[in-house]
Amino acid sequence: MHRELPYADAHDVRHVELWSLREDVRLEQDTVADTALLHTCWGRVRLTRLGAMAHEALRRMTFGPVSLDNAVSARLKDAEGPNGEVEGVRRDQERLDAILEHLQHLVVRSLGLEDADQPLLSVVPVAPGAVFRLPEVGLDCVARLSRFASLRSEDDEMVVESPLSLHRVVLHRNEAARVLFSLAQPRTVADIVAAAALPRPVVVDLVRYLVAAGAVLLSEPSGEDREDLGRAGPGRARPGAGAPRFAEDTDPALLGWAPAEMLFHTRSRFGRYGPYGSGHPPLGGSPAEPLLKPVPQGARTALPRPSLDEVLSRDLPLTAVLESRRSVRRYGEAALTLEQVGELLYRSARVRAKLSVPGSAPSRHLTTSRPYPTGGSSYELEIYATVGRCEGLDRGVYYYDPCDHCLVLVDQDAHAVTRLLGCAQVGAGMHEPPPLLLTITARFGRVSRKYSGMWYALILKDVGVLQQTLYLVSTAMGLAPCALGGGDMDASARSFRLDWREESSVGEFLVGPRPSDQGMRESHEGLWCDISALTESPVNDPAWARSFTGQTLSDR
Repeated sequence: MHRELPYADAHDVRHVELWSLREDVRLEQDTVADTALLHTCWGRVRLTRLGAMAHEALRRMTFGPVSLDNAVSARLKDAEGPNGEVEGVRRDQERLDAILEHLQHLVVRSLGLEDADQPLLSVVPVAPGAVFRLPEVGLDCVARLSRFASLRSEDDEMVVESPLSLHRVVLHRNEAARVLFSLAQPRTVADIVAAAALPRPVVVDLVRYLVAAGAVLLSEPSGEDREDLGRAGPGRARPGAGAPRFAEDTDPALLGWAPAEMLFHTRSRFGRYGPYGSGHPPLGGSPAEPLLKPVPQGARTALPRPSLDEVLSRDLPLTAVLESRRSVRRYGEAALTLEQVGELLYRSARVRAKLSVPGSAPSRHLTTSRPYPTGGSSYELEIYATVGRCEGLDRGVYYYDPCDHCLVLVDQDAHAVTRLLGCAQVGAGMHEPPPLLLTITARFGRVSRKYSGMWYALILKDVGVLQQTLYLVSTAMGLAPCALGGGDMDASARSFRLDWREESSVGEFLVGPRPSDQGMRESHEGLWCDISALTESPVNDPAWARSFTGQTLSDR
């Protein structure tokens, strides 16, 4: 952030409004045809009949923040001469205003001081629907930083963002940051002016810019204030009034949102932030993640491979498996077997083939084929198996090698195994630890290099797809499956020998032997989805509910 200016007399300092285009906008101009083409991260924008003033303004705006008032004033002054055409210049000015209005989602608005080499702040549009409107702000207005606003450092400057806004604020100078920091609690603009080392008009406009950017709120009128709304207006303090109220604090649509969750939601969907999607360069020039994870060192246990003919001969139809699927939190007395673990992982998560572009070298494999799909065929997910009780497998933590279809021992520490299984037991609300915990991890670099904005959300979608695959295969095999909503990422990272910043747990899945019918009923007692509800209160075809209450599988 830039140093502060020494002000001998703050009242002598004047501020200017500055305009520029987003840094990622590329401008092509044809002054002869009077057209312009803007290439943006949201597509191309074509302009026609610009006029000389608009052409020059756009050209200047590609180099950084400029004062358009100076350019317009100079043109008007020249037009007032003996051979001037004032009306023509005014028409050009109207056309420029219309173009800037049309390009609001591409125009950066900055506020600067005369003779300063850097603006105080800039408001950058981050979505195609961004509209910048400066509100009226008086000295008696009460303002506060939005609880959804977040602050971070970027390119040696402070950046403020809110998921409720289609803009972000870049604080170039300490003076602007000081005004923002003073708004952690509600304050009148007069109080902000009194504490700032800036002229009153500059401080008022700083607040206006912050409000227009959605980083700062003006208080709502309440009680008697509403009756005086026409006279006082939103955000204005009334003598003797109570604590100021802000719309986001009482809006029912916002009460359930935490700032981090809303920021994640808006940044992982198109429409409120950009750039978004595939096609951006690697982050920080980091090396690419390999197609397949290097297999860790450790004792290897080959897993049995099921016979396709046997599986097809005994599997239930897909519809029967779908309708019989349940989350089961109790287990039968028989132990889970090595054969069952091998079949489950083989049918759900093995590598079926390595795929390359037709005509390329056989060694240049770009992706793999597996039983479940992932976004962009990234296949960033890995599986670690924490074994508590399984016939044919020692208690411990194993990595599943999807190519060789084997388990590699990575940790046999009794305390680590107990902690992982205990955390899963608590997360599932069970009376006993699960026989088998499958922890799904993600190698983040497999997707972060390819996608912008959406990549972590994409990983979570992939986890859901893999969990459903595990659910269906477990159900078809007559096992007791249950996905978890979360797990201990630090404990798993320590046990799996991972740097969680590069690869971390993102999903958990429990498997065990299926209990008896009585055990199935007890597994669902007290839960919101009791099996009996399927027959007592069916919503759709009652015959389906009566036919698939679990008996189909328990009779096997």
